[in-house]
Amino acid sequence: MELKMAAMETEIRSVDVVKKAIQSKLVESEQLKNQILEKEKVISGLMEREQQMKVMEKDLEQYLEKKASFVIFLENESKLAEFIEKEQLFSKFLDKEKIFIDYLEKEEQFNAFVQAQSNQNQQIQTESQQEDQKQEQKQEGPPETSPQHTDTPMKKPEEDTKRELEVYQNIIKEKDLIASEIYTKLEDYQRQINLLTEQNTLLSNNNQQLQQTPPNTENKQNTPLANPNPNTNLQKDLEKRILLFQILLSVGVCWIAILLLK
Repeated sequence: MELKMAAMETEIRSVDVVKKAIQSKLVESEQLKNQILEKEKVISGLMEREQQMKVMEKDLEQYLEKKASFVIFLENESKLAEFIEKEQLFSKFLDKEKIFIDYLEKEEQFNAFVQAQSNQNQQIQTESQQEDQKQEQKQEGPPETSPQHTDTPMKKPEEDTKRELEVYQNIIKEKDLIASEIYTKLEDYQRQINLLTEQNTLLSNNNQQLQQTPPNTENKQNTPLANPNPNTNLQKDLEKRILLFQILLSVGVCWIAILLLK
């Protein structure tokens, strides 16, 4: 009996030891569970922060795109102001062109007047010579009258030729002034064409780079109003301005040719 009692006591003691071990394991598992819950909270907080960072990155991309489009808008505004100034200069050039056309019409009228005057003077001279020949043939009248009669019509053509020379010299001076102004304008137009051609080349290179870069789908969804290629309108504007200045250059060359032919 005593042996049985001793065996039962040892079994009870072993059960107590197992019970204590189980209780300690339960405490450890509870602690691990609490640690896991805390780590899950930290991980959820990190995931929320990551989502916030993604939203902030998208907002930053939209801001940078809007800033770039605003910079392009300011550049277009400055180009538009320059274009308006060039249009004003072109209107002034057209006003001078009208003045030059009026000058050409007056020059034609003056040439016709000079031709008629020279014809009239030539007719008077021939008539006076015929009259002198008649007087010499008849041998009538005092000899002093013939040189007086011939002197008066001969003085007139000399004075007229002097006036004509002065008028032609003034016309040549005016032509030189107009030609120098047109040459200056032509040089300015050529400089503008070269500058605009360089800008157009840079824009075409930028457009090729933009076409080669793959589009970003997230940016397109977030910014539907953004222009995928904002340099296209500016390039078209530059091409129109280049064409305008080339027209102005050809018109100026035509006027120079007209001045040289006159």
